[in-house]
Amino acid sequence: MRRLLLIIGLATTLLAGSGCRGLFHKHEEHIVVATTPDEPLQYIPSAEAVEKLQKVEHQLAKGHWAKAEELLNEILALEPQCGIAHNQLGVLYLRRCDLYRAAIEFDNAISLLPSDPEPQYNLGMTLERAMRYPQAVIHYETAFSLSPTNPAILGSLIRARLIVDEADPEVKFLLEDLLMIETRPDWRAWAEEELALIQPLTHDPRPQLTAPSTKDAPKETLLEPPPLRPPSAVPPPPAPGEIFPWAEPAKD
Repeated sequence: MRRLLLIIGLATTLLAGSGCRGLFHKHEEHIVVATTPDEPLQYIPSAEAVEKLQKVEHQLAKGHWAKAEELLNEILALEPQCGIAHNQLGVLYLRRCDLYRAAIEFDNAISLLPSDPEPQYNLGMTLERAMRYPQAVIHYETAFSLSPTNPAILGSLIRARLIVDEADPEVKFLLEDLLMIETRPDWRAWAEEELALIQPLTHDPRPQLTAPSTKDAPKETLLEPPPLRPPSAVPPPPAPGEIFPWAEPAKD
């Protein structure tokens, strides 16, 4: 909602004909206006699109997903370059487990909002639901590079990397980073458990082996095999309304 309000305010100013063809682009949580003539012209939503985006936010707040979808399709019919509308439409498809159409919309949003971590994260979540874990990791990593202090993104990245390769050597450092920024108790407990399983492998080196003397060699004994590593605990999903609120149940 905050992002939408920033866009609305800027679009209203620019569309009022101030005489300046200002450009805006997203920088983390802020919309930055630039007047440098060397920068390429960026998309600015029309007054009609801005009004409909406001209505979409209102319908989503009320849980009216069908009406929100109708409005989003109207926006995209007028202005197919509206990345926010593509992302929101993808969220609605993801709620319905329509993974194919959700992936298409998130991919469209990524091409229009290349510096925004949200569509990258959402596409990663969609691919993870489709059990395409290596592809999910790619998009989680991109989202993480754009927002490295977002615990929801980092937690999802670690989860997907553990599924792809449980012995991934970099996961230990990612878990340590997650514990630095994570505040949700269930996710902290999961990260601590995973880290405890990894620590013995990384901090308990094997003793050096020496060749036994052939004189008075002791009778060979069989060593018991090491215990199997217990299966990793499944981390909890994001709570409703947390970071990117796709997890709330649809009411329509």
